[in-house]
Amino acid sequence: MKLRLFKSRDRLEALLQEAATQELAYSDFLDQLLSEEVAAKTSKNVTMRTSMARFPFVKPWRPSTSPTSHRSPQGRYRPGQLPLH
Repeated sequence: MKLRLFKSRDRLEALLQEAATQELAYSDFLDQLLSEEVAAKTSKNVTMRTSMARFPFVKPWRPSTSPTSHRSPQGRYRPGQLPLH
């Protein structure tokens, strides 16, 4: 069974040297190695899924400053009306 640790394969020598320099226990070395691998795979997954979603542009998320900013002036949505921000 292959684990497909692509990021770890590229950085293995550097991680081994770093573990030897810091005298890390084997369990700590594995924790660092696998944490980097999981972070790399998560980042790649998010990038891939975002590109597959075909969003027309990147819009940064900004939290609302007003607790009622999602409401229309009367405090309710009207049928067919989208909230304006």
